[in-house]
Amino acid sequence: MTKEKRILQMYDNFLYNTLHTPIAKYYGIQDKNLNILLNPHGKNFLLSFNYDKKIKYTQFTNLPDDINNEIYSFLYPNYIHVTYEISFDNDYPFYPPMWSLYSVDYKCSTVYDVNIPEYYNYIIQNHNEESNRQWSPAIKLEQEFLRLIIRLNHFHHFF
Repeated sequence: MTKEKRILQMYDNFLYNTLHTPIAKYYGIQDKNLNILLNPHGKNFLLSFNYDKKIKYTQFTNLPDDINNEIYSFLYPNYIHVTYEISFDNDYPFYPPMWSLYSVDYKCSTVYDVNIPEYYNYIIQNHNEESNRQWSPAIKLEQEFLRLIIRLNHFHHFF
């Protein structure tokens, strides 16, 4: 079986498994603020993490509604949207796929002094380094996605 056929077969199996279940729920993630999407991108795939956190509306009693609404507009929505691209070496599955940061978009005020794009780029670099050290050809796409999800599923700490 060629590399492309193997990858497409794993992708089709993953789509079949998640046909009626969102990816986050498929992996047992209970956080309703997180949405995970997988899309083909040429010969590669994009794995997107969209975390949207709603801020509870607070009515200041001594202010008019239009001013309250204006204040609230600065608070909502808070979000982090991170997309990674996975690419496959010609020798895949004997060499791990490589992830790269494709895009980061965010609006959040965090208590930590963190550069969000640098942080998510750092995570993926560590993930790739670990894959280079511990890769097995037996790891399927579904398992590789889970490995990355485990590394990233702490979005709630930024809010």
